Amino acid sequence: MKKDFILPDIGEGIVECEIVDWLVAEGDTITEDQPVCDVMTDKALVQIPAVFNGVVSKLYYAKGDIAKV
Repeated sequence: MKKDFILPDIGEGIVECEIVDWLVAEGDTITEDQPVCDVMTDKALVQIPAVFNGVVSKLYYAKGDIAKV
């Protein structure tokens, strides 16, 4: 079953962030709590972990893109 990965609430009223680096690629198998990407907010660089086990089917943003939280 496919599950969409939604960027989690980073806190402090952050509503968007820049994708700095993907730590996984399409087709990779990931495990819960595995780091999947680094994002930059207006306050800090944050590493985002996977929230469930699975296989990455598609990355919807490229490095440098701004993503909504």
